[in-house]
Amino acid sequence: MDLEFFESINLSPPKDKIYLRLKYSKDKTKLSQAELAKFESYIDFALDKINLQGSAAIISIKEKTDSEIILEGDIVIKSNSIKKFLIDCKSVLFMGATTGSDIMKVISSGSGKKELEKSVVADAVASEVVDAALGWIADYKARILRRENRFITQQRFSAGYGDFDLSYQKVIYNVLNLAKLGVQLKESYILKPEKTVTALCGIK
Repeated sequence: MDLEFFESINLSPPKDKIYLRLKYSKDKTKLSQAELAKFESYIDFALDKINLQGSAAIISIKEKTDSEIILEGDIVIKSNSIKKFLIDCKSVLFMGATTGSDIMKVISSGSGKKELEKSVVADAVASEVVDAALGWIADYKARILRRENRFITQQRFSAGYGDFDLSYQKVIYNVLNLAKLGVQLKESYILKPEKTVTALCGIK
C-alpha cells in the first residue's frame, strides 16, 4: 500500500462555488459594494481558520467475485455500486481531507446577526474548500500515475452513497490513518471535525 500525507494543502478558494452555496449567483444576484466587501471579509476570515490537510493511499485489487471485491490487505467490500464503479480498474485510490477543528468553532459559535452570518459563510467555505482538497489530491495523484500509463476515474465514490454502506467509513479511516491528522471516527461512522471528507477513485 502506498500511503501519502499532505500536511498543508494550498489551493485557490473556489469562490464561485462558495457564493452558489450561499445562494448568490453572479448572473442572478447583485450585491452592493458594501455587501460584497462584507462577505469577502467573512470568507477571508473563514479561510484563515482552515488548516487543510489530507492523505491518500493506492491499494491493489486482488480479486473480484460475484458478491465482493477483495483489496490488498484483505479488505473486503460488498457493494454492487462499487463493483460497477471499479469494473475496469486494477487498483483503488483512497482519499481523505479535513479542514481542522478551528473552523468548526466559527461555524458553531455566535448568536447575533453578524455572528450568524459569519457562521453560515464559514460553513459554506469549509464545505467547498474541503471538497476542492479531494480534487487537489486526485489531480496530484493523476499526474504521477499518468507517467505509468495509469489513469484515475473522474467520478468519486463515498461511503454512505448507494449501497456502499456508511460503515465502510471505518475501513477508509484506517487505510488513510486519518487519526494522524487529528480526525476522529464516531461510533455512528461520522468523522470529526465534521468538515472532513473521504472518497474512492478507481485506477485504470
